[in-house]
Amino acid sequence: MTDNAEEIVAQIERLGRLARAAQHEEGMKPVQWEVLRYLSRARKQSRNPGALADFLSSTRGTVSQTLIALEKKGLIKRLNCGSDGRAKRLELTPAAHEMLTRDPMEKFTIAVSELGEAPGLLESLKGIVTTLVAQNGTNSFGDCRNCSQYVIKDLGGICRPKEMDIPAEEAVQLCRDFEPLLTGDIKHSNIPVKMMS
Repeated sequence: MTDNAEEIVAQIERLGRLARAAQHEEGMKPVQWEVLRYLSRARKQSRNPGALADFLSSTRGTVSQTLIALEKKGLIKRLNCGSDGRAKRLELTPAAHEMLTRDPMEKFTIAVSELGEAPGLLESLKGIVTTLVAQNGTNSFGDCRNCSQYVIKDLGGICRPKEMDIPAEEAVQLCRDFEPLLTGDIKHSNIPVKMMS
């Protein structure tokens, strides 16, 4: 490992500590803020306890306890979405949407914005995440615009594995079934187009 790589890892670790410390506001814990942010960014099909556990790299039991705490605070609700009533979809309440307007991570967003254009930073960070996710054997999560399985059609697109139409406004939301773009994929209007044969 090079000195530069060690320093980058040290800075990432320090950012993580600063982020965790900042998220003990509003009577919340960092993981509770993470859940609210995830649910606000995820596609409907990815708003369930299993997908949330995968995204957080956590156990389903730990996620269940977090969800119970958020339900008691009136910030989420669980909706039945399967015919047998066991499958649940998670939704934010109006109180959660209001709380997210005071998200303590906003100060990090501002700090990043103040950097101005940082060529390659976002792609480098995505590359690190992709590598670590692959090593852990977990789902990548990402949006349709950057997914190799998304094909543009009309005013949205199609998720090929699910054979599902995806409206354009949902193409920017997180999806559990995300597969990073492959070499040879073409981007058009910031939405990838997979060449069809």
